[in-house]
Amino acid sequence: MSIIQSTDLEARGLLNDQSSALQIKGKWFRPGPAFTKSLLQTALEFCEDARNQGRQYLLIEFPTYFMAWQRIRPKKSTSPSQKPPASPQAISSQTSPPPKPTAQPSPPTEPPDLSTKATLASVNRIFINRCKTELAIHVGPMADFLTEQILKQSPQLSPQQLIDALAQQIPDPQAALAFRKTLE
Repeated sequence: MSIIQSTDLEARGLLNDQSSALQIKGKWFRPGPAFTKSLLQTALEFCEDARNQGRQYLLIEFPTYFMAWQRIRPKKSTSPSQKPPASPQAISSQTSPPPKPTAQPSPPTEPPDLSTKATLASVNRIFINRCKTELAIHVGPMADFLTEQILKQSPQLSPQQLIDALAQQIPDPQAALAFRKTLE
């Protein structure tokens, strides 16, 4: 496995500190888990295990951490009225990323609880995971820890309050603003 340098991607205009998706050779990737520099072997093993399970990741080295970016495959349309997907050459010239994929829960092992409380809990967990992913773009591998600490201290935060609290953890004001805009 090779490791891609973030500076190389930035120089080619494919990646910046506000990227929530990345396109390389017509394939789209989204940020996944981040690893401190001391956990390089763990990051490599994570990518290898994912490959053995049929998932693809890129490992990108940033100045202070590594981040695994997961390949996303847009759903194919079966509607005859929609245009066929653009060729890889056409896609690579686009500057906007594809729409973010929605989380698809795995099938339940027991009958689903359709109560409002259960539905809200799953929506909140999906939103929290999205917050962690977006925060990791700006603060690296500390995103999970920071998010969990904030939720532990204030478990009843509204989504907007959580966004505001997490944005305060981003030292660069412009990056904090970009984080807010991405999640609002």
